[in-house]
Amino acid sequence: MAFALALTSCNETMDDKAVIDGKYESVDIPEFSVSSAAAMNYESALLTGAVSDLDNVQEVGFQVATDAQFTNAQIVTCEEVSALFSAEIEGLTEKTTYYARAYVFTKTGVTLYSEATTFTTPKAPIYSIDGAYTVTEYNAETGEASNPYEMTVTFDGTNPNKVYIYNLWGGEETIQGVYDEATNTISVPTNQNIYYYDGYGYVIARGVNDAITAFVNKITFTFTPLGGTMVSSIMQAYLPAASYSFGFFYVSMKHNDENPE
Repeated sequence: MAFALALTSCNETMDDKAVIDGKYESVDIPEFSVSSAAAMNYESALLTGAVSDLDNVQEVGFQVATDAQFTNAQIVTCEEVSALFSAEIEGLTEKTTYYARAYVFTKTGVTLYSEATTFTTPKAPIYSIDGAYTVTEYNAETGEASNPYEMTVTFDGTNPNKVYIYNLWGGEETIQGVYDEATNTISVPTNQNIYYYDGYGYVIARGVNDAITAFVNKITFTFTPLGGTMVSSIMQAYLPAASYSFGFFYVSMKHNDENPE
């Protein structure tokens, strides 16, 4: 949120108030409110607001906190200033009551807050590690995100610790790993095929350390049953036939099965 600091010089003789007021154009103070605040799931909410007059409005948004005093509040700034504005907030906690209020920052440098409203997040679902996931892939060096795609994790029918991961990197290939129930991790041996590149052969996934300074012998997927999320360690997509790297990446996965435990 932007804040403006106005500095005025001091004179030995103060101007008459009417003279001072005459130097500045009178501007309206807008009326605004939170129209609604509702949890979309255990970790996110949708906030909507309305403002009556946009002439003196530079910025609109919301504050969200776990107490009515808005201590350590999260601030969500809307991308556009409009009479009806909305924003999503993420990173919330399950079974928690939140206070929400709208704010406007005026063109004259004043921040105003609306009356507060409350919403409560539901209990988070608990998932098993197998099933379908919506995956977002991130460039490990730039942080740039890819378009989401789907990936699946299935257990081997005869070996309860052996798992198959299908469609990593969107390549429609299957890689194998070992599931450790105690740590909720899957260890995938490095150098497995993830994509077939016509004319050159397979692209492989090579494990690397967090600093991207050395290769390692496995790629780790860490699963969180609460909410059904999984994040991989960093890996490289590498084409051995051309000695070519497609870069370093990791994936963040969200369980999308409708029937959690």
